[in-house]
Amino acid sequence: MADDEGPADKGVAVMVVSSADKLMTGRASSAGMKTGSDAPRPIPAGDPMANRVMMDRIAALFDASRSRPWPQVASFLEASPPGSVLLDLASGNGRHSLVAAEKGHLPVAVDVSRELPRLLSERASVEGLAVEPVEGDALRLPFLDGVFDAAVFIAGVHCIRGRANRLQALGELRRVMKPQGSALVSVWSREQDRFRSFFKTEKERHPLRVDAHHEAGLPGPPPEFGDIDIPWRHGMPEEVPRFFHLYDMVELVSDLESAGFVVVSHEAATLGRSETPDNLFATVRPT
Repeated sequence: MADDEGPADKGVAVMVVSSADKLMTGRASSAGMKTGSDAPRPIPAGDPMANRVMMDRIAALFDASRSRPWPQVASFLEASPPGSVLLDLASGNGRHSLVAAEKGHLPVAVDVSRELPRLLSERASVEGLAVEPVEGDALRLPFLDGVFDAAVFIAGVHCIRGRANRLQALGELRRVMKPQGSALVSVWSREQDRFRSFFKTEKERHPLRVDAHHEAGLPGPPPEFGDIDIPWRHGMPEEVPRFFHLYDMVELVSDLESAGFVVVSHEAATLGRSETPDNLFATVRPT
């Protein structure tokens, strides 16, 4: 469906909901919390519920601050085959799922938050767009193998603590994609202006932090180079802690290939006010 053809009708919406149910594993349906695949899950470093709690706290503010789709995502959606069954992983408020639906794709939007999928459902209903919001965990996606034609995983993998967990999330993305499918993955760059000086000195501090972690006998794996806390301050009476693992392009390509993807293309882009690229994008396909 072209952009000027208007919103999807109710028949299309029903088809998407029905299709989403068919994509699910036998232990889950699109009506409630999804339990995911039977793949073993690594022990998370830190509270496994931290991202959900954090995102639910800031959901309304996050939703209000993110309305326009990123041009790289819009271009990817435009280039995807018409009517693609599309996974929007770590969908947030679903701004890219709404664009996908406008372009005639069949988006399933997955986010760990409980509140953001609810807000997306309300907006899609008002706009008459066929989007299926799903509350779910990127480490245990609730879908059968090889069911998505295309996928976007935008600014999500860098929110996952621990490389083993990030690789599992990317591996789950690969698992649910069709062999001929393609995906667009993006992360924040640690070489952008506001973090460059931090990571320059972090190169010296990091080995000391790892040693201190081991000497103190702290649980879980030690911090990784690239880990940083960037609190949410906008509109809140107090700071809300947020974990990020910022990448450079070498590490991003390495993680994608380790998860079983072929990197078709990649680019560094500036989407904010940074003079240096603040986001890294990679288009991939399963091997």
